[in-house]
Amino acid sequence: MSLNRIGVAACTWGLEPGYPWVPRYDPEEVLAAAARLGFSGYEPASESGPGGQVAGQAAAIGLACPARFVGLSLADSDQARRDARAALDDLLALGGQVLLVGVEELGDALPLAELADACVQSGVTAAIHPELGSPVATADVVDELLAVSSALAVCVDAGHFWAAGDHDLPKLIRRFDGRIAHVHLKDVAAEEAAAVRAGKPVLEAVQAGLWQPVGEGAVPLAETLEALEQQGYEGWLIIEDDFAPDPEGSAAAGLAWVEAARR
Repeated sequence: MSLNRIGVAACTWGLEPGYPWVPRYDPEEVLAAAARLGFSGYEPASESGPGGQVAGQAAAIGLACPARFVGLSLADSDQARRDARAALDDLLALGGQVLLVGVEELGDALPLAELADACVQSGVTAAIHPELGSPVATADVVDELLAVSSALAVCVDAGHFWAAGDHDLPKLIRRFDGRIAHVHLKDVAAEEAAAVRAGKPVLEAVQAGLWQPVGEGAVPLAETLEALEQQGYEGWLIIEDDFAPDPEGSAAAGLAWVEAARR
């Protein structure tokens, strides 16, 4: 198996989404840890700083920053447009290629289509990112948003999709063939995911260990990588464990697991 470049997300250290019980890690130290552990890419958090600043810091230690996340509320079209434009400008300053879009509230999808077009004009891609507990968590809802614009892509977040109930990830990857712009490798504790689907608050499940180091949970990650290879996916693989009690240990274990799986 010969899949792509491997990066790590800042949220593994809890920089995003900023859970209240997480220790405060210095963003520059987290960036340095990513390079020290042997990753070639880094996905920053909002706390990491402006795109241009992060790009300079990352380049100085040999890291690329392929993507960044923005949350949009489509319930307020004007605000969504402003937030989308600012996020695109920041991504361009970062030197990234994929703008990950989490939809926090559904509403008028026109700003999403406009963002997708603006990204294409700028030489980058807007990709829908599923989020457990949000209005856009499952593949069915992602499909509805992809229908808004042919310029929209999807970020396959293995953990969020699986936790939300989309357990057949190889089938999901075939379903999104040609529209996968980015991949997050995240693992899940099955019991906690089932509890969320039954109504347990996501925050409580995260505290109880919902997210697991890559290779240590219930997500069929080996089959997922195989399906991506079969579909000819050439983008980044980003390891996430948000939040890991031992961030460096989790990131290192995830990198080792993926490298072993690619042999």
